[in-house]
Amino acid sequence: METEIDSFIATTELEEYSDYIRRGALLCQDRNAFERERPDGLKLKPIEKRYLDLEYSTRRSDKFRQAGRLWLLVALCSLGAAVQGWDESAVNGGELEM
Repeated sequence: METEIDSFIATTELEEYSDYIRRGALLCQDRNAFERERPDGLKLKPIEKRYLDLEYSTRRSDKFRQAGRLWLLVALCSLGAAVQGWDESAVNGGELEM
């Protein structure tokens, strides 16, 4: 696995983010990858650990607890889709009557 991560980092030229990529790859394989001391020395930052704990607890208890900005984004995209649908309906209706 380490060689695959190293190859990915070298190919994409993302050396400055290598710690994030390595931690993310380990978490993707095992969500408990950082529960005990690792031989490679990788550790989660306290803020990362807090957010991961919040994410896991939210999945179990309240599936609709999300950031306010996410709800705002969903509402704005929904409103935009509705307006686009109205516009398309008006154009299609106008062409049919001709």
